[in-house]
Amino acid sequence: MKHAKQKTVDGADLRRRLRADTVSVPMASHEFWGDFRARTQFHPQYTQEPRTVFNTALRWGAAAACCLLLVAGAGVWNFLTPKALSRIKSFDVTVPHDAVMVLRDDDSNSTLLWIVGMDEAENGEHG
Repeated sequence: MKHAKQKTVDGADLRRRLRADTVSVPMASHEFWGDFRARTQFHPQYTQEPRTVFNTALRWGAAAACCLLLVAGAGVWNFLTPKALSRIKSFDVTVPHDAVMVLRDDDSNSTLLWIVGMDEAENGEHG
């Protein structure tokens, strides 16, 4: 790989080069904006297509229909879900145990069956 040879510039040479460069004179504002507008023709800007009343109404209608379907689905789900499945009607514990407790929370519609004093080692279950 070839490395480019760096050229060192001393302070006097740098000052001479800086003085030699001419500073451009600023344009008048009407010239600047005329040139700016002419250059924008080479770089077209994105323009959003105009919204029609039909297009906007169609979008709002579709959004409202989706919301209605969501609410209707939640209502149907609530009424068709059997609430009796979360209740314990009867149970049998066939292994030796000390006590059985049934805890029910009506607010959350949940039930917990707690079997106390059941020895897992005697029943052939090892954890």
